[in-house]
Formats: sequence, structure tokens, C-alpha cells
Amino acid sequence: MIVTRHGEGYFKLQSGKTTILIDPTDNRSMKGAAVALFTEEGGGNAGGESDGAFVIRHAGEYGVSGIHIEGWQTDPADARAFFTVTCDGVTFGVFGDMRREPGAELLEHVQNIDVALAPSRRETIHDVAHFLRQIEPSIVIPTHGDEGVLIKEFGGEAKKEEKLVFKKSDLEEGAMKVVCLK
Repeated sequence: MIVTRHGEGYFKLQSGKTTILIDPTDNRSMKGAAVALFTEEGGGNAGGESDGAFVIRHAGEYGVSGIHIEGWQTDPADARAFFTVTCDGVTFGVFGDMRREPGAELLEHVQNIDVALAPSRRETIHDVAHFLRQIEPSIVIPTHGDEGVLIKEFGGEAKKEEKLVFKKSDLEEGAMKVVCLK
């Protein structure tokens, strides 16, 4: 798996020829992607023309090109959703720009997350950190906000990587290693 960051909340997950976009910012970036996933209803500027990508904007259960995606609405007031994306045996938890800790009912669905894409805003870090400690992913990648907040909370280095490259066998269960991407 290869994970790259293309903006504050915009990430690309790649496994072989399969590409999954998280909150892409324009239609041009969707060319060749299998899935374009949006964590907020109406979020981003992309999504009008998918250029072949399967566009997901709502909570639900989806299967596309060997990728299994499940989504739950986390905040009915502003239509935010939390998703799990499973591709080649690796499960990603995609928090989006979560503003408060999800309810306990979500925990039963997200216990097997390998990599968490989690927001790192100062005002919500305690809620996010509490939730992450309950699900114990192998890797935590900061998204929205200040990466330093998650590094301070979980330890690690402030060094930013161009990309994260790993195989399922590289993941250490419950390690919660923070990896910052440029």
C-alpha cells in the first residue's frame, strides 16, 4: 500500500493499479481512480464528473473493484461520515474532519482498523485521542489541523514523509505510530 497526501484532508491510497481518493479537491484528480470518497456531504469541489471513479458521499455499505467500504454518519447536524475502507487486507479508518468523539455505537464497527486517517485539531484532540486509544490502529496519519498535536499526544517524530509505503505484514497491532505526510 502507498499513502500520499495532496492537501489538508485529501489523500490517495494505492494498491497496485487500484486507487482510492479521500476528499479529492478537483475532478481532474479523479482520473483513473476506482473510488472517490467524501467524508462530508457536499464536501470538496470534485465529484461533478467522476471520470470513471465510483463516488461515495453518504454513509452506507459499498463494494467496488475488490474494495469494501462501510460508512456511518457521525454528526447528523452537519452530515459528516466516518468510513472504513478495506483493500488488500488492510483496513483504513477515515475520520474526515471529525468535530467530536463518535458515539459508542460506532466502536463495534471499527475495532479492526489498521491505519487511521484522523484529524488533529487542538480543540478536538482529546476526543480524537480517546477514540483512537479504544480502537488502537497500527498507524495514525494526521489530517486536518496541526500534526504536532497528535505527535504530542502519542509520541513520535515531527519529521514529515513524502509517502507511506507498507504491506499488511509490516503493521504492528496496536502500535499507534504517528506518521506525518507532506
